[in-house]
Amino acid sequence: MGGMTRGFVYIFIIGVALLLACGKQSTREGLAEAERLLRAGRYDSAAWILEERMMPSLLTDSDRADYGLLLTWLHTGQRRSLVNDSLIVYSVDYYKRHASERLLLAYKLKDAYSDYTSAGVEERTALLREAIDTASARGDTSGHIIDLYQSLVTYYLNKGRYTEAIAVAKEWETSPFAGFKEEARYLMGLSYGRLSRIDSADYYLRMVADSAERKDMGAFAIHSGRNYVDFLATSDPRAAIERLRAMEARFPGWRFPGSYVLPWLNLGVLDSARKYLEEDKTSIAGSGDLASHALNLAYQIVLDVKEGKPANASPLGRYCDSVYMATVRLERTERERLFAQNRLREENLRLEMRRQRTVSTLLIVSLSFALLMGAVVLYVRNRRNRLIEMEERLEALRQLLEEATRSSAEASKPDSAFFRKVLLRQLGIIRLVAATPTQQNKELLQRMTRITNEDVPVDSLLVWDDLYPIVDAVYDRFHERLLRLAAGRLSEKEIQLCCLLCAGFSTKEISVVTQQSVRTIYQRKTDIRHKLGMDEKEDIVAFIQRV
Repeated sequence: MGGMTRGFVYIFIIGVALLLACGKQSTREGLAEAERLLRAGRYDSAAWILEERMMPSLLTDSDRADYGLLLTWLHTGQRRSLVNDSLIVYSVDYYKRHASERLLLAYKLKDAYSDYTSAGVEERTALLREAIDTASARGDTSGHIIDLYQSLVTYYLNKGRYTEAIAVAKEWETSPFAGFKEEARYLMGLSYGRLSRIDSADYYLRMVADSAERKDMGAFAIHSGRNYVDFLATSDPRAAIERLRAMEARFPGWRFPGSYVLPWLNLGVLDSARKYLEEDKTSIAGSGDLASHALNLAYQIVLDVKEGKPANASPLGRYCDSVYMATVRLERTERERLFAQNRLREENLRLEMRRQRTVSTLLIVSLSFALLMGAVVLYVRNRRNRLIEMEERLEALRQLLEEATRSSAEASKPDSAFFRKVLLRQLGIIRLVAATPTQQNKELLQRMTRITNEDVPVDSLLVWDDLYPIVDAVYDRFHERLLRLAAGRLSEKEIQLCCLLCAGFSTKEISVVTQQSVRTIYQRKTDIRHKLGMDEKEDIVAFIQRV
């Protein structure tokens, strides 16, 4: 029967495992896969996992924090609006409470999110300041601290707070954890230029441009060199032109026609300015570089004025208007996309809830079935055990009856068989058997069942006052000696148990006669030994008879 119970348990466990296996990939595995795709630059695949399969309302706290981080990371990589990525705020708070290694990345993404919200200057700078201090305290050398310094300095620059920008750039320059000092010095040079501190601006911008070329820093060398040329275009146009030519020689395949226009304009060489202006117009056509397009049109107006032509700002106005309309259309498209995405998420949420209810229902049905089958198994096993116990008691009764009714050579002499016969007669079992000899087993079973159910109390059937004299007569005054030895320490039932042991009743037979469990009989024996000061395994009858 125990094997049957284990079988049902195994079936239930297998069923639950199958139900769970039928569900979708776990949330944790989905987040890990999305992060792997983001690191590989596969944003569309990551978007399908994060935006189509994940339900933020169903996530645990840790999963929700990771989801907010990855979703903002995705939208940043796709250059999409972050206006709806407020969950990154929760991610930062969660990582701060749990000292997570992801905190610095979350700080960077929250700063990008703040750029799309109405966060004030103090709030934005406080966030970046907190992030930089955290990175410094951790001794971070992963590059996050560089990005954070760059964001803070650039933010001060864009807000016209040049003094603060210079102070933070100098802090960055002296930081033992933030490498790439050229970027810090470059931003310092721009800040000094905005403050019209020409000498300091020239010093830092030239230092960075020379260092970047010397270290062959690729795109940064070109970027910093062009910006230094733009700076020189006003203060020293000829030096700007010479540096441009040196850069084109230093970087074969690169041409900077737009950067030649302003120096030639300032030198008054209008033909050269017109030549490079047209060349620049051709090179940026179709590039999507809005700033270069606008600057080219502005140079066109200046050049027309210098050449004595009527100033015509219409092309620049039309271009700015087209950019504005394109921006409006883009914003409208983004809003519609977000609306469709939210509607799809709601539908996915409903489907997910329906799936969860189905799985829950199946689990409840499976559990109920397993519990029902377990209850059936327990009922059958208990009934079988009761039947086995009843058969054992019947067998003990038969043996008692055989011994009690066995013929004796000296019937007039009281002996052990005589005591058993009297005891069984008092229980009424001999009369019951004699009255219904053809249904012995059935009647015995009914009688024992009635006694077990306490319809017929055993105490009312046995008259021990009549049995004690027989015990003394048959077993050499055993009862009298027991009373003297016990001296009131034994209960009446314990005294009766000792008398039955003296009469040669086995533990199982005593259980049948007294209608007590075998365990109870053993416990009473232990109590008797303890009260009489006996060893645990010493024979009770032999001990009493020796006294």
